[in-house]
Amino acid sequence: MMQFLRQYWYDSGASLAAYMALTIPVLVGSIGMATDVGMSYLVRARLQGALDAAALATAAATSSGDADIGEKLEEYFEANYPPEKIGVPYDLDFEDSDEALFVSAQARYNTMFVRVLGIEEINVAASTTITRAVRGIEAVLVLDNTGSMSNNNNIQKLRDASETFVNTLYDRAGEDEEYVKIGIVPYSSTVNVGRYGLGLNPDGSHYGDPFVTLPNGVTYNSNCGGSSTSRWCGCVLAEDYPGDVEEFEDNVGAYLYRTCSYSNWSKTWTCTVQSTPNRYCPPPITPLTSDREVLLDAIDDLRADGNTLGNFGMIWGYRVVSPEFPFEEGAAWDDYIWRKAVVMMTDGDNTIGNSSFYSAYGWGAMHGISTADINDRFEEVCALMREQGILVYTIVFTSGINQATKDMYRACATTSNMYYYAPSGDDLEEAFEKIARELSNLHVSN
Repeated sequence: MMQFLRQYWYDSGASLAAYMALTIPVLVGSIGMATDVGMSYLVRARLQGALDAAALATAAATSSGDADIGEKLEEYFEANYPPEKIGVPYDLDFEDSDEALFVSAQARYNTMFVRVLGIEEINVAASTTITRAVRGIEAVLVLDNTGSMSNNNNIQKLRDASETFVNTLYDRAGEDEEYVKIGIVPYSSTVNVGRYGLGLNPDGSHYGDPFVTLPNGVTYNSNCGGSSTSRWCGCVLAEDYPGDVEEFEDNVGAYLYRTCSYSNWSKTWTCTVQSTPNRYCPPPITPLTSDREVLLDAIDDLRADGNTLGNFGMIWGYRVVSPEFPFEEGAAWDDYIWRKAVVMMTDGDNTIGNSSFYSAYGWGAMHGISTADINDRFEEVCALMREQGILVYTIVFTSGINQATKDMYRACATTSNMYYYAPSGDDLEEAFEKIARELSNLHVSN
């Protein structure tokens, strides 16, 4: 028996050695081939990711026909596919049209194992199409119309920048203008809800339920000038806190500029409507609309007067983009087709004023709130917007704003890169244009 086993082992060992001699190279080759093929898949995935990111960034930074599309595409691609990554990209190319930006590229993977079979490299390709279309954007511009905007003709620079914003969005929308809705909220010492506050459109037709209470004998007049104390042109008072940082509920009082005096004897205030009852009243709100000309006309009407209540401009910006009463043009909060954005711009620090200052909060010495309170309420409205998923962009214009205000506006924005410091008119226009491009709904289709 032992002799038989020894003979069997001898014969089997010889066969196994021969078998291993034949199969090990095949096994090693298979593993090597699998490794090289797997690495080529990795190269393609990285190529596709870099191509998608570069194409999106290029489309956002350019318009169809721009001469620097190729240069920017290469810059963004190199940033997303640095040289140290495996694979050697080449043949980065693009085709540009009004409707889309098509981008393609190839990459070469230098093999490690299958080159013994004569395969020294594996080439992979990727492509992506960025559709240049704006779909489902509701954006509200909250614009500083305070007296300081008259310096250096800054109000005209704001008009130019705002027009650029509107035209950029609609130009990029092409035939889909109905998917772009823009509202405008000029603000200073107060906000002007116009004839909408009485439940009427500007032409006198029915709009909705009224939400402003006018004193007896006071009537609406679109002319904010004049000396009649019974003339109201649309500006409103603030609700008591916390109503001035929340969704609108019921009703607000009419803003009529007053002077007040305090009697030490009776311990009471006496306020008298002045002969300029609409002093510091900015132009009226423009609710969300897809009518470009209506928006451009509203921008032309911007004017500089009054003090800075950024919190009050912001809460009415929120109310314009909201689907809730009193302005109900906005899509439902959970309507995924539409994105909501608010662009808040200021050229100065919030000011509640002194005892001789009248604003949405009333006469200066009577309202009992400070600039710090106004700043706190501004931050509360910013938080409300972010919680609702509104994209919040902020722009600080001119070089005279203190650092604390810059920090407050940076914190207000949804992300820090959605805050812009614009020391000059050119910077302001660039910021508005960039925001408009970012709001374009760019999607990747492979």
